[in-house]
Amino acid sequence: MKVFPLSKELEQEILAALISGVASSDAVTAEELSAQGKAVFRAVALLREQTPAGPLAPRAVLLAATDVLGASRSEIGAYLSGLAPVESSWAPEIIQRVRDKQTLVELINAAGKQLQEGTLDLGILGGFLQRESAGPLESVSDRIAGGLPDPPQGHPLVSLPRLTHETGGLYGLWVIGGMPKVGKSTLAWQIALDVGQTLPVLFYDYENGFAVLMNRTATIYRGDHEALAQATTRIYHADSIRSLDRDLAVVGSPALVVVDSIQKLPSSIEHKRQGLDRWMHRFEALKKRGISVLLVSELGRAFYGSDAYIGGYKETGEIEYTADTGIQLIGDRDGIAELHVVANRHRRFRGFLTNLVRKRDWLWKEQDES
Repeated sequence: MKVFPLSKELEQEILAALISGVASSDAVTAEELSAQGKAVFRAVALLREQTPAGPLAPRAVLLAATDVLGASRSEIGAYLSGLAPVESSWAPEIIQRVRDKQTLVELINAAGKQLQEGTLDLGILGGFLQRESAGPLESVSDRIAGGLPDPPQGHPLVSLPRLTHETGGLYGLWVIGGMPKVGKSTLAWQIALDVGQTLPVLFYDYENGFAVLMNRTATIYRGDHEALAQATTRIYHADSIRSLDRDLAVVGSPALVVVDSIQKLPSSIEHKRQGLDRWMHRFEALKKRGISVLLVSELGRAFYGSDAYIGGYKETGEIEYTADTGIQLIGDRDGIAELHVVANRHRRFRGFLTNLVRKRDWLWKEQDES
């Protein structure tokens, strides 16, 4: 792991802030400092054991660095004489400069590690920048001084009104699970068509392929090419998610990202579960940018034929912790499947919701609909 030294100016500002008591020692590491800076830093750490808060006398720092730690008196004396006292009002600016520098170092180290492994994940690298993009620290009282923020609004699924009512609509991270061939992809594409009437949808399809998906969609629209084209003007289909960052830069926010299925996402064979968990963390971060995510997942073989259960999704335990809404399909006997809600973070309902009935083979309708 590379460590990059601080500039002389920034080093002096930080150490002056440490001595003045307006910054804590975790703002910097000794490895980033010059030889004299290391001596002063270690002297401050030693004195803080007896004086945890408040300013330190420069003479005390000098004595600790020289008489206790053995540094040169002339060098440390000259160094300390160049440090200007720091007022508490300067601390936020100094700390932000340190964080900016630390973020840059983390970006460089993370990119170097990825290149050594033969991959470059811009989404993970971008996470370092998003982490530091927050505004100034404010109390909750100050933030709501002008009124409460609007509550999160889920996107209504016109073709699935009962599911919309019980979940509040598509919002955050949704997961559709079930055994193979139960109709998960059909439901995911149907939701994409619903959302795509008003929002852009990025559909990453590892299961069916564009030609198959369009053939099924033509059945839904009874072969009406114009109606199909109109329904998909905001939907973008791709066979690989590797273009995710570039695609999101094009469509912006809000938007919906659909992945069919999560078990097909790129990850190493040796560390498949860790790779999928990392994808889940990345998808969770998209929520903060106003981007909803819909994932299709297989169930573990141990859960074939069993009751719907949030822990039944295959290969990644992170689903049960990160999913806002978890759906599982059971059955699909004679064109009918049970729809169960196994996770519902924003509403109280859980359990069996309704039977889904296939219409024209590739469209689900809730059983109580005409």
